[in-house]
Amino acid sequence: MGKQLRRFTRQIGKVRPESRHNRLPPAIGIVINLLGVNAVNQSYKRTKIIQYLMLTMLLVLVFLVSAYAGSMRKAGKIGQNKGAAGSTAGQDPDGTGTGDPEQQPSGSKNPQQSDSAQGDSKQGDSKQGNSAQGDSEQGDSKENNPEQENSEQRNSKQGDSEQETSGQAEKGTIVLDAGHGGFDPGVSGASGIAERELNLIFAQKLEKLLTDEGYRVVQTRPTQEGLYDVGQSHKKAQDMQRRCAVIEKEKPLVTVSIHQNSYPDSSVSGPQVFYYAQSKEGERLAECIQKCMNEQLEVKSPKTHKGNASYYILKRSVGTTVIVECGFLTNPEEEKLLQDEAYQDRAVCAIRDGILQYLDSNL
Repeated sequence: MGKQLRRFTRQIGKVRPESRHNRLPPAIGIVINLLGVNAVNQSYKRTKIIQYLMLTMLLVLVFLVSAYAGSMRKAGKIGQNKGAAGSTAGQDPDGTGTGDPEQQPSGSKNPQQSDSAQGDSKQGDSKQGNSAQGDSEQGDSKENNPEQENSEQRNSKQGDSEQETSGQAEKGTIVLDAGHGGFDPGVSGASGIAERELNLIFAQKLEKLLTDEGYRVVQTRPTQEGLYDVGQSHKKAQDMQRRCAVIEKEKPLVTVSIHQNSYPDSSVSGPQVFYYAQSKEGERLAECIQKCMNEQLEVKSPKTHKGNASYYILKRSVGTTVIVECGFLTNPEEEKLLQDEAYQDRAVCAIRDGILQYLDSNL
C-alpha cells in the first residue's frame, strides 16, 4: 500500500505546468491518474477525447434519469386509471363504486317516477274511454255486412291487446338485472358452471312470472353478452354504467339484480338479499324477498337481509334496488341445486312472492 501511494505521488509530481491536462478539473485529473494515464505523455487530442467521453457519459446519465422519471410518471397515471376502473368494478356482485354526490341515492324518493306512474294511469284511462266510445259508434252504424263484421272483430282483438298493454303499464315496470355477462363470467362452481349463465336463467324465469302477474318487465341483460362496446378498454365500468342507465330510463317500481354467491368456506350456503344501506324502501323489499326465500326453499341455515353501502348497482341506481344472491356456487350441494330446474322454479317463485308482498304493502 505504501509503495502504491509513493508511485501515485511521483506521477502527480511529473505533471508539467504547461501540460494541457492541467486545464481539466483536479478531480478528473486524479481519476485519470488513478486509471494509470500519465497526463504529461498525453497529447492534446487524447485529452479532448477523454473530455468528450466523459461528457457523453454525463449526457447518457441525464437521459437515463429523465427516462426513469418519465416511466414513473406514466406508471402513476396507469395506476390512477386502474384505480378509477376498480372503483366501478371492484368486488362482486358486479363491483363497488365511489359515491357521486349528484347521483340520486337508491333510497330517496324519485318525483319523476311518481309523476310517470300517474301519467301512465291517466293515459290508460283515456285509452279505455276512447275505446268504449269507438265501440258505441260502431254499434250505431253496424249493418249486416260480413266484411264489416270481420273488420270489427279484428279491431276488437286489437283493442283487447291495447287494453292488456295499458293494464301492464298501469301496474308498473320492474327491472331485472342478470349480473355479469360477456367477458365477465362471475364466480364458477366446481362443475364449471359460470355465474353469468345461471343469473340469466333465473332472470328469464322470474320475468315470465312477473309478466303473468301483469307487470311490464325490462331486462338490463337479455342475452349472455355484456353491456359494453367491443373495443372498449374499460368494459366493466361501461357495463355497470349502462345497467344504471337502463334503470334510470325505465324508472321502475323496483329493480332486482340476480347473482350467485361464493365464499372460501365451502360449507356456507343459502340465499341472501342485499340492499343499499341508506334505503329504507330497499330494506323493506330485501326483507320481504329474504323471508319468502328462507321459508319456501326450507333453508337449513337461514340468513338475514343485509345492508351494503359499496355495491355499485345499489349505490348508483335510482329507485328501490336489491341484489338477490340465490345461493353459493362454492357449496357443492347447493351448486347442484342451483342447476336443477325444479329448484330454480321454486327460487324464482319465492323471489316473485317477496316482490309482490312488498308492492302490495305500498298500495
